[in-house]
Amino acid sequence: MIDRHIQPATLDRIATQLAESKPRLADLIDMTFDVDEEWAAAGMPTLRIKGTAKVLIDRLERRGVDGGVIAPLYELVAR
Repeated sequence: MIDRHIQPATLDRIATQLAESKPRLADLIDMTFDVDEEWAAAGMPTLRIKGTAKVLIDRLERRGVDGGVIAPLYELVAR
């Protein structure tokens, strides 16, 4: 997987949203688009939704975010 930088504040915001809001599929897709926009603004190529979700899962796991919180992203990748 391509190593990509995601701002810590972005990861914190996404982890909070996942934990508090029980997001719907549309919300998860919006989260991945937000991260892709962050990458585009930094001049990095963007990924498709599932690729971005995989990167988010990796970064959130590295930060020690509970797997139950990340579960909606796992479901998005599995679709």
